[in-house]
Amino acid sequence: MAKPVFQQPVRSDKHHKYWVKEPLDPLVVLSRTEYAIFQVIDGLGVATKADVMNKVVGPGISPMAVNFAIASSPAFFKIERAIYTLHGRPINADALVNARLRRAAETSRQSLEKLTLDLRMS
Repeated sequence: MAKPVFQQPVRSDKHHKYWVKEPLDPLVVLSRTEYAIFQVIDGLGVATKADVMNKVVGPGISPMAVNFAIASSPAFFKIERAIYTLHGRPINADALVNARLRRAAETSRQSLEKLTLDLRMS
């Protein structure tokens, strides 16, 4: 009787590097929250955390779930503080520049709002 052959979902070389044999379907392998984040980042190429929060948080998906998913999922790659892309995909330079500009605008707006609040309290 022949033994069943177990098909490995990945292939490897002799240097401990692994690749998937066939592309994975994000809808199947990601959770609902991860898939929502995936769609936002895939659409923009590079996204800020605020981009993700503004488009994903809603009924059934809390900010805490988004924070946990984006920080712990291997599907997402943190380029720099609050700027993410999809792991294993090339980074588009224009998308990165645009994300940095959006992040700078978010940061300066928050700083301006905090300064305004601080001045009102004084």
